Amino acid sequence: MTEREHLAQACRQLLDRGLVVRTWGNISVRLDEERMLISPSGLPYEALRPQDFVEVRITDGSWSGDRKPSSERNLHAAVYRSRPEVASVVHTHQTFASALAATRIPEFPVDGAARGILGDVVPCAAYAMPTTKALARSVAAVAGATSARAILLANHGAVCVGDGIDDAIAVAEALETFAAEQTAASVDTVGAAPPTTATQPPESTTTTERHTGLTAAAARLAARGILCDSHHLAVRTAGGFITAGDATDKPDGSLPVAELDPFFAELFAQRSDIHAALVSRSPYASLAARRGRPIPPYLDDAAQLVGLRLHVAPPPLRPAIAKHPAVLVPAVGIVSVASSLYELEAVAIVCEKLAVAAAVVDAVRSRARIPWYEALLMRLVYARSYGKLAAEADDE
Repeated sequence: MTEREHLAQACRQLLDRGLVVRTWGNISVRLDEERMLISPSGLPYEALRPQDFVEVRITDGSWSGDRKPSSERNLHAAVYRSRPEVASVVHTHQTFASALAATRIPEFPVDGAARGILGDVVPCAAYAMPTTKALARSVAAVAGATSARAILLANHGAVCVGDGIDDAIAVAEALETFAAEQTAASVDTVGAAPPTTATQPPESTTTTERHTGLTAAAARLAARGILCDSHHLAVRTAGGFITAGDATDKPDGSLPVAELDPFFAELFAQRSDIHAALVSRSPYASLAARRGRPIPPYLDDAAQLVGLRLHVAPPPLRPAIAKHPAVLVPAVGIVSVASSLYELEAVAIVCEKLAVAAAVVDAVRSRARIPWYEALLMRLVYARSYGKLAAEADDE
């Protein structure tokens, strides 16, 4: 297997294991002292082919070929320059590691079996805006001063290194397990709705042929613990709307057959521009809804997709949901809306991460925040560039 083939396979593994989504994150492998191969910019992981990976010079970040390399190529290059023994770098925005990174705690001691793969501590690099040289310098400072195999990036995500591609992925998996355990030990979600297995939509012509995208999205969100009931994910249809738990369209004005049907009916009536909506009642979403406080953008991807805060929208819902892609609704959960299923998945995943981060930040009484002006800048850049790409994605 060539390095390019290995990278393409690794991207599918990262995707299957829930460590990456869409085009977020990146992976690279060192070719020699001067060169690395890195994932391209703007291509979803499931579509990557061996020829799509880009050769980049470690010394200066320049590249050759038709594809543009990941915007975080400087970060990867900085790690390789700081750590000559590193053969592969994986950068992710995985949920629990990102939540720990939002606390900006300088380091987390590691014990037990995790120490064998993560080392004695998991340090946190100082905050800097994504894709900037400042972020690359921040990571390089930590990488060069420690032998850490996993480094948290404040309010952003994580960087994991290894002596090969598979080793770096194993470090990323071990980090997420460690971070989930640290989160569970810090946060009390008692009273939050327990996670449940999403009910599967009945097999029918309507569901399997016309709404395969809906059922596939439901399965992915359920696997992440975000969708606790398949009747909590809905898309607009010509006759009204359909949930992932339904087999037939429900025309406007029909009698509700599921708990949230009236809620979805009102939502789609209010917003003619949205195609998909989701209500998350995961433990962390329910905890956030129960606390009933707006959540600042503790994570940079939340700033990009959600804005300056995740607002609370007590009934009536109309004013808040008309302005925002997601809101906290007391006694309901986190409600996300979007013009496509593709974009809805992204918003829902980011909101779940944000809810986890808020719980951890509150638990450790951290005051770390992304400056509001940087959060606003990230939101504007996303809306003008990445948002346009998302709008072009196929809905079903």
